[in-house]
Amino acid sequence: MMITEDDVEKAVHKLIDGADKIAKAKADLIYEEEYKKSIKAIQMKKDGLANMPISAQEREALASEAYKKQLEKIAECTLKYEKLRAERVGLEAMIEFWRSRSANERAVKL
Repeated sequence: MMITEDDVEKAVHKLIDGADKIAKAKADLIYEEEYKKSIKAIQMKKDGLANMPISAQEREALASEAYKKQLEKIAECTLKYEKLRAERVGLEAMIEFWRSRSANERAVKL
C-alpha cells in the first residue's frame, strides 16, 4: 500500500479532530471508575445492610445489580477509549512510516 501525502494530511486532521473525542472518552472512563466507589457506598448504606458487619455489607454491595451495571458502564467506556487510542496509535505509525520513507527517498535523490 502506497501512503500518499494526501493520506498523511487526512491522518493529521483526524488526529487533531479526534483529540476531543479521546479526551472525553478518557474522562468518562475515569468518572465511571470513581463513581463505582459511590455505588458501593450507597449499596452498603441500604436498609438491611447497615447493621451487618462491614465485610458482609461489602459482599452484598459488590453483588448488587447497581454495582454490576456500573461495571458494565466501565467496560463500555474502556472499550470506547481503547478503540480511539488504538486508532491514534495507528495514525501516528502511518505518519511516522511516511516520514521515514520520504526522508529515505530524499537521501537517495541527493
